[in-house]
Amino acid sequence: MSAAACANSETTSSPNTHTASPATTDATHSTTSATSSTDSRNDDPLRIAIISDLNGPYGTIDYDWHVDSTVAKIVALNPDIVLLSGDMIAGQDTRLPNDRFPQMWAEFDKRVGKPLRDAGIPLGFSIGNHDGSPSNPFNRERIATRAHWDNPAHHPQLDFVDRGDYPFYFSYHAGNAFFISWDASSANITESTLSWVEEQLESDVAQNASFRVIVGHLPLYAAAVGRNRRGEILRNSNELLAVMQKYNVNLYVSGHHHAYYPGHRGGVDLMQTGALGGGPRQLLRFGELPRKTWTMLELHESGQPGVELIYNTWDAESGESIQNHELPRYLHGITGFTVRRDLPQSEDFFSEWIGMEADGFRPDGHLSGKVFGENIELTLSFHQNTTSSDSQDSQDSQDSQDSQDSQDFETLRWALHTWVDSAEESDTLATGRFEMSFGNESSPINHANTELALTHERELVQDVEVTEVKEIDQNRVPISSSNLSEESTESIKNTVSLPKSTFDSDGLRGGIYYVSLYREGSSGVDGVDNDGNFAFARARLMPKPNNAPPAISTDSIEMVLENDQLTVSWPLVNDADGDGVFYEVRLVSVSNRTVEISERNEIIQSSEITNVSGISGSLKAIQQYFVGPQTEVTLNLPDIAQTYFLSIRATDGALFSEEVIVPVRY
Repeated sequence: MSAAACANSETTSSPNTHTASPATTDATHSTTSATSSTDSRNDDPLRIAIISDLNGPYGTIDYDWHVDSTVAKIVALNPDIVLLSGDMIAGQDTRLPNDRFPQMWAEFDKRVGKPLRDAGIPLGFSIGNHDGSPSNPFNRERIATRAHWDNPAHHPQLDFVDRGDYPFYFSYHAGNAFFISWDASSANITESTLSWVEEQLESDVAQNASFRVIVGHLPLYAAAVGRNRRGEILRNSNELLAVMQKYNVNLYVSGHHHAYYPGHRGGVDLMQTGALGGGPRQLLRFGELPRKTWTMLELHESGQPGVELIYNTWDAESGESIQNHELPRYLHGITGFTVRRDLPQSEDFFSEWIGMEADGFRPDGHLSGKVFGENIELTLSFHQNTTSSDSQDSQDSQDSQDSQDSQDFETLRWALHTWVDSAEESDTLATGRFEMSFGNESSPINHANTELALTHERELVQDVEVTEVKEIDQNRVPISSSNLSEESTESIKNTVSLPKSTFDSDGLRGGIYYVSLYREGSSGVDGVDNDGNFAFARARLMPKPNNAPPAISTDSIEMVLENDQLTVSWPLVNDADGDGVFYEVRLVSVSNRTVEISERNEIIQSSEITNVSGISGSLKAIQQYFVGPQTEVTLNLPDIAQTYFLSIRATDGALFSEEVIVPVRY
């Protein structure tokens, strides 16, 4: 029985499949496709077990049971080779005595190295920062590391091509695959190491192989919470990726971030290996609890150029199979993004507008996109909102009318960009301006000249020159005050066409692009443009098909009131498409209301929560918060004598869940 068959007999899972084609130096136009065809497979695939980050706390000699359990499973499955992407022991501590390092290596050999040798399974490893960091304070650790691996008793049974500076960088092969282990125990790949790597990749043995892989500790791009910072990822990641593309490297295996993610960028699979030892981490912008994982990779020769890769990954504690659709479409760190390797290309995109203003303004409409030849057409759609006068008090209606009479038009600025990070920096691809109407004028309005900006502050996408943005539809864009009982009538559109080369093709299929709308003088929650204006709405260029997150259960919402501080919490919402979920929380007051309430007769901490079965009246947002992936927020109650409601919606950045409205009582 094959390794995959044995593994799947334990987990009753079906493998995730992917055909890897030779990489191209044109990252923007490289493609990745998913396949489940087995007609052209070699019946004897190369099987690779992949593990990483086995160590516990600094100086620890012992290992978690997950390490022993996984090594035993690997020995039983008998793969052709094991790849271990660093942190085999628990060093990198200047306080440790000199004799601790050989003790830790001896325990590693007892628990990992020897069981694999006894089973005749080669071990391709890479040095991690806890095995022998290259900085001066840790020279004695590197000496101990070299001494361990230079001992013939610890030979990893590899078929070496070039021993290079073993055990820090070296090349080897197994079956139809060529491997390089490089020293990525720090953020710097030295020039001498990179020159040696290129020589190896140029060699006949590398170029004649069906599959080329590099193993290192630090990844090219960030994957995990707490590791999205300089020093935790390789410097010059885009340049290193270009080297991999140049020599048709199929896969880079890394560790260090303690979170599993089967990534892809520019024709190269970027596998972020989870940890088996201490400290598994959450993926960036993803609320799921961290898991210890290990992977079995199968390489099948195919009838077309390249090989078919099959990933099988398991939770090391529960034994459950981890499927691709459980993971986010993309991860975006400070130096760039990776997308999930199985995502197909899409030509249709859709997203609802997300209101960003603190006063709870909700634009009614959507962003859509469609590929037409060599262009992508973006349509910014809005609905003219009308509210029944019966549901508003007369003063509110008069104030609204006065506002419309005094301000008929306003210039609206849009910007196409990648994600705005915590420093409110983003990579802006294109910007433009047009006018929006607050009134009901039917005549078309004159559009300002469209501007283009290609700032690429962090070089997240390929530099391109955009010479023209074609304004296709010059209709007005009405914006009106929003409430929860509004009705949408007239649809107004503004459409722009951008060259397809503006976008990274991997970024399109991963949904990394956003459009933000700005207007002067707004009080924003997030996102400030270069002129100091706040974003009042944002939408994600999300590939179709996409599903909205499920609604939050009213029974699961908890509230605690202390003085005028209301802390609200709820369970994590799992998105069916694997996207990270964020939450819009609004504190709402009601005027002229008729509310039917179904009592739940349960006191949760200090606040009673009831289910609202029906509401009529005008609901006005007092405060609005966006939180995530954490599921708790603290609100300030302006007047505890007032009656308030909470409105909570989950969003994947494109679609909202059904809205949940619960009363706040005290």
